[in-house]
Amino acid sequence: DGEEYRPDRVVMHPDGRVTVVDYKFGEQKEGYRRQVLRYENLYRKMGYEKVEGYLWYLDDNLRIFVS
Repeated sequence: DGEEYRPDRVVMHPDGRVTVVDYKFGEQKEGYRRQVLRYENLYRKMGYEKVEGYLWYLDDNLRIFVS
């Protein structure tokens, strides 16, 4: 669609899994979850089958599994 998307961190595991992590500050927002889901879907479109995403709220050291 011509847009640029830049997750904060992408880990490519030796077994073929991909982990997408987006770091956030402040309060939790539903839009952040949708953002990570978008990143995950882009990696699936690139042919990666096993993709998981996390939000990491740094202020609280809270990690949330998105999918």
